Amino acid sequence: MSAGEIGAQKLGSRELGAEEPGAADGRLASEPARTPSHSATPRTGPRLTAVSRIPVSTLAMLALLGYCVATAVSATWVTFSFGDVSSEALTFTTFLIAQAVYLVFARRRLREVVRFVAANPKDVAILNVLTLASWLFMFMALQRIEASVESAVYQGAVAVGGVALASAAGGSRFRGATWWGVTVAVTSLGLLVVVRLTAKSGSGTPLHSSAVSAGLVLALVAGSLGSVYIYCSSVLHRRVNAPTSTILCVRFGLLLVVTGALGGGDVLRLLGSDPATVLRLIGLAVTFVVLPTVLLQWAIAKLPSARVSVVTPLVPVFALGPEYVFHPWGDLAAPLLVGAASAALIYTNFTLSRGSLESRASDRHVPPKEGTAQR
Repeated sequence: MSAGEIGAQKLGSRELGAEEPGAADGRLASEPARTPSHSATPRTGPRLTAVSRIPVSTLAMLALLGYCVATAVSATWVTFSFGDVSSEALTFTTFLIAQAVYLVFARRRLREVVRFVAANPKDVAILNVLTLASWLFMFMALQRIEASVESAVYQGAVAVGGVALASAAGGSRFRGATWWGVTVAVTSLGLLVVVRLTAKSGSGTPLHSSAVSAGLVLALVAGSLGSVYIYCSSVLHRRVNAPTSTILCVRFGLLLVVTGALGGGDVLRLLGSDPATVLRLIGLAVTFVVLPTVLLQWAIAKLPSARVSVVTPLVPVFALGPEYVFHPWGDLAAPLLVGAASAALIYTNFTLSRGSLESRASDRHVPPKEGTAQR
């Protein structure tokens, strides 16, 4: 069995119950195991700050929420403000800036980054291919359909794909309630696609076009590949304990090469004729790539991949807010279906968390602690 298969098997055996050491008995991840002591000597050392008292899993969930808000606002911005920029130029410019930021932060660890690539060339190549396809297709979808619809289809595909991968490849077993939540989410997303394809304007003119169909397909493919990236990245984190900054430094190389070759001409045109758009692209790079990617990658390192994949569908709900300001929907059908899909996936996340706690308690032959089901 290869090292990757061993890592995947270990992930599958703990997919729903992966916690930092000490979490089962209520300790913080950073605290050492307590041993009985009869000494009256007071504890020495620095006191825990307010942040250090928060469990790692809670901080990771907050990071995921920050990712959702930043991604939702930026996705709406792309839909309404970057229609005159090609998807390739948009992707290349934003990620070139983001890559520069990541390398600056990791400048003292570049030798470690190089050694990581040399030791894991296959894993790095897989992450690069998945990153290229998921991000480029996502930008292409955002330029063709509304941000809330694109985000719902994309994040829904990420969530369903994440649960399916954890079950099939990781060996995780989910309760019936989890699959019921996934079924409701898939049904809601299917109805959302139908509603968008049959939508009409206030005057009765159909809003469907070939661009809308292409956008829906691109969002679905991008989300599916995104779920594979989350799973592979999670396995890699646990197998080699790779720092978040290292992953961020090595995952965008292929994307920059391909999008630079395809959209380089547009980028040069923007630099020479439209500096205002260049400034907007810089802002987009920070809000849509740098901040969300750092938050998401850190959360992936701290949480099981199934839980990460299920929380991220909050993005389309948050996208409905700015979308209502810039271009409100003519009826409530699409927003309600976006909310229904997100609610179903939030419920699925609850069943994942509750199931993992009950499983660990059963293994110890003690009942789960009251009030920890939503932790």
